[in-house]
Amino acid sequence: FADSDALAVGEPVMAIGNPLGYDDTATTGIVSALNRPVSVMDDQSRSEIVTNAVQIDAAINPGNSGGPTFDAAGKVIGINSSIAATSARGGTAGSIGIGFAIPSNLVKRVVNEIIKNGSVKHVALGIMVKSVNVTQNNITRGGAQVASVTPGAPAAKGGMRAGDTIVAFNGKPVTSNYSLLGFVRATALGDKATITVVRGNGTVNLTVKFNQEEAAVNGATRQDPRSLRKRGSKKPDSSDKKSQNNNGGDSSDGDDDPLDQLPRGGDDDSDDGGIFDPFGFW
Repeated sequence: FADSDALAVGEPVMAIGNPLGYDDTATTGIVSALNRPVSVMDDQSRSEIVTNAVQIDAAINPGNSGGPTFDAAGKVIGINSSIAATSARGGTAGSIGIGFAIPSNLVKRVVNEIIKNGSVKHVALGIMVKSVNVTQNNITRGGAQVASVTPGAPAAKGGMRAGDTIVAFNGKPVTSNYSLLGFVRATALGDKATITVVRGNGTVNLTVKFNQEEAAVNGATRQDPRSLRKRGSKKPDSSDKKSQNNNGGDSSDGDDDPLDQLPRGGDDDSDDGGIFDPFGFW
């Protein structure tokens, strides 16, 4: 495995797999972007999974999921997981040059945890956030604004406050609530992270230790509001903070429907395209 944290945009890559049933297919391209928040649906739990993926332009089609993407040295940089497509899920979808791979460092951690423990432990910050733009020193950038902090949660212990706008996670830009969720989702139990927030007219670096499991922080593992809607449930109650406090992935401010805030790419009910996960790999 390569160190996916050391990847750079523009690096050549090769993806292999079994697209559309064609065995032993190799396609080539480059790394188009890094830490791209991608949301797909877990076919079993119907919950939404967000990963900050490696975006590549090598052709990926149904059948590539689970196959490796290599760098020029032949080391695995990621596992092919999904593509962006112009047709709805359930219709005909193919490569348009926007594919996504789960970063190798995340793959290694998850695999090692499964081998060792039989399962993967996820963590949470214990906050509610929404995507915002913040201006500082005449520079406007995206971020995730903290609406509330759960007492005793990792974020609270690290000094995070309501009103802070998170703009970086371990030095990597946080551009939205989903960007933040992707970083948190890749964090292991026991890890520490430096989270940069805009507070007032300045920035503050907070050290947060993820020493609590997600269920202990949020009361339960997060659940995608779309799955609730599909089962005929009413829109989530804005007063139910436990149902909305999902690793920073919730974007409701108490009045907005969380469904309206989800990235278009993650909405598999859309008729005009989005993220297409061929086999529900994650």
